[in-house]
Amino acid sequence: MLKIKLNEILIPGLCGLLAVVISVSLYADLTGRSGSSTEEAVGFITYRYRVAQRRYASRVIWEDVEQKDRVFNQDSIRTDDRSEAIITLSDGAKIEMDPQSMIVLIVRDKETVIETKQGSVLVRDAAGVLLKADINGKSTIVRPEGDVRFTLQDPVIEVQGTAIREDGKRMSGRTQIRDQLLTEIKNPFRMDAPVDNFRVFVADSAEIGFSWDGPQGQHTLEISNDRDVNDVIRTEHTRGNTTVKLPEGIYYWRLKAQDQVSPVHKFRIIRKIGIECMTPFPGANIKLSDSAPYVPLRWTESRLAVRYRVRVSHKADLSEPLIEKDLLRTGFSAPLVAGKYFWKVEAVGALMGSNTETVLQEFTVEDARKPDREAKVEEKAAQEVKTETTRSDKPVVVPPVLIFPGSGQQLDMAALDAIPFQWRAVPDAERYVIVLYNGTAGRTEVFRTETTQPGFMLRDLSVLDTGTFYWEVEVRSKGQSAKSQSAFTIVLSAQPDKPTLRQQ
Repeated sequence: MLKIKLNEILIPGLCGLLAVVISVSLYADLTGRSGSSTEEAVGFITYRYRVAQRRYASRVIWEDVEQKDRVFNQDSIRTDDRSEAIITLSDGAKIEMDPQSMIVLIVRDKETVIETKQGSVLVRDAAGVLLKADINGKSTIVRPEGDVRFTLQDPVIEVQGTAIREDGKRMSGRTQIRDQLLTEIKNPFRMDAPVDNFRVFVADSAEIGFSWDGPQGQHTLEISNDRDVNDVIRTEHTRGNTTVKLPEGIYYWRLKAQDQVSPVHKFRIIRKIGIECMTPFPGANIKLSDSAPYVPLRWTESRLAVRYRVRVSHKADLSEPLIEKDLLRTGFSAPLVAGKYFWKVEAVGALMGSNTETVLQEFTVEDARKPDREAKVEEKAAQEVKTETTRSDKPVVVPPVLIFPGSGQQLDMAALDAIPFQWRAVPDAERYVIVLYNGTAGRTEVFRTETTQPGFMLRDLSVLDTGTFYWEVEVRSKGQSAKSQSAFTIVLSAQPDKPTLRQQ
């Protein structure tokens, strides 16, 4: 009886545990990323507005993509309603996706095939790209020559621009493909502005200037919310160019004259949202301590940014910046010594006109450790000078007081991309010799330089490693010299930012 009861408990329990394990494994397999660091990316998301999603070839789950995300071979990418995305391939080709569009990226034999499943794409600089679409089980493949718009409107494929079909037939202007037959659609208009896929970044609304040339007589300008021009929001009857004020949005426009119709061009009005400095707040007085030796700089995120450029200087015009660096994140910790500082952050977008920046702000840094530490060092140096002067009538050079890095200070290089060595200026100094030693295994000299200023910014981080380092400053004046030395430690608490695949 006991054995039967144990079986009644154990068997259902084991079955339940097995079901849980299988469910978790299946969920991880369905939702996990296949794009590992060992897989070579074929491009990245240059720009994304609102909702764009990607699905890996071996997955069934769609996931949202962000700007700067990498894309891989066999990836499917789609955009939502009122959304758009730009993909930059590794060879420089750009794929600009319309709202409610879907493509599959296929890399084979050093060529990239953009298979359009839905909607419309505009490709630029796409010499090594093929455009493909399937209708009724038949494939159409064209090779662009220059900028080409490729639109799938079942049962028709429309090509705007110059391209060569796989069978060698050349297309130019506006061509429709139905049942593999080519039909050239004459365009009576020359549409000058806004050009197809034009984008403007504004604070609120925008005055869009429409200019064209066409048949004599009255023309009708139609502005719509969709490429099929079913949702017309504005109609202008005019005999010449005109200007229309519009709010943020994605728009399509075309021209009509009697029974003649132009192609449809898309344009985009994007409202820029500025970024703001968060920490330090304007006019802040920051006191450094042993537990907080760095100044944290933080700012708000921009939806259009692919990176952030930070500048910190003693001067209000930000000339001669002490810090000038590009980051992917919205903050870092800066190694600053006592003094007054000005700073500004620029959100750098992938598209022209999309950059925004914070207002210039200032703050003050006070080294709370400085009075006691430096007073003792200066008192000791003065006593040594007094003693030497008593022994000899010749003047003795005062050894420099080392400020940063402080004795025993720990520097986290995950938050830094340079080390600003600082010391107190010595009167009548002709030059300073800076020497850096690696003290982890003995004391090996790894860097040496000279300067006439009481400070030096070390940017060559290849000479560094985690562990203990010694730095020495020798002051030379009128044939005499004096030196000071201090030790500090380098740690690495986190991995650095992931690199950008391609410089924008």
